[in-house]
Amino acid sequence: NEKVSTSGVCAIDSANAGTDKDVTCSNLTLTGNDKNNYTLSSTSTSSEDILDIEKAILTVTVDNKSVEYGQSIPSYTYTISGFVNNETESVLGGTVSYATMIGNTTIDNLSSLTAGSYTIIPSGLTSDNYSINYINGTLNITALYTVTYDYSTNGGTSATVTTASVYNDADVDNRRSEER
Repeated sequence: NEKVSTSGVCAIDSANAGTDKDVTCSNLTLTGNDKNNYTLSSTSTSSEDILDIEKAILTVTVDNKSVEYGQSIPSYTYTISGFVNNETESVLGGTVSYATMIGNTTIDNLSSLTAGSYTIIPSGLTSDNYSINYINGTLNITALYTVTYDYSTNGGTSATVTTASVYNDADVDNRRSEER
C-alpha cells in the first residue's frame, strides 16, 4: 500500500446553494511517503458540474409574550439562528409576518382576545441559500382576577354573576361588603 495524497487550493464558481457547481483547483502537490513514485501531469485542474451545495437550515423562533387582560398586545419579536459565512438577516427576502391562532382559527382582531393562550405563527421570509424552519411562539393573556363560587356554603342555591370594572383590591373588598 503506497501512501500518496494531493493538496492544493480549490474554489467553486459560487458559494450559493445549487447543483452542478464548477470546481477549480490550483497549486496541487503530492504529499506522503511515496510521493516520489508519482508525477502530477498538471498543478491545476478544473471540473464542471461536479459539486452540489445544499441549502443551510435557518431557524426563526417567535419569542413568547405575556400580557394582562385589558392591556395592549405587545409587539411580536423573533430570533434567527443558523446563518453561515457571517451572513445576517440582510441576505433574506421578505419580512416576517404573524398569524395569531386559537386551535385552527385565525384571530384577526387582537383587541378582542380574552384571557387564554394563543399560538403565534410566523411566516414570510425567503432565501435561495437557506431552508427556513419556523418555530411558533405563545401569547398568554392572563386574567385580572379568577372568581370561584362554592355552592356548598350557600346551601347549593344558584348564584348570579355580574360583570363589574375592577380598579384595585380595595374596590373589590368594598363591593363584597355591599353585596352581602
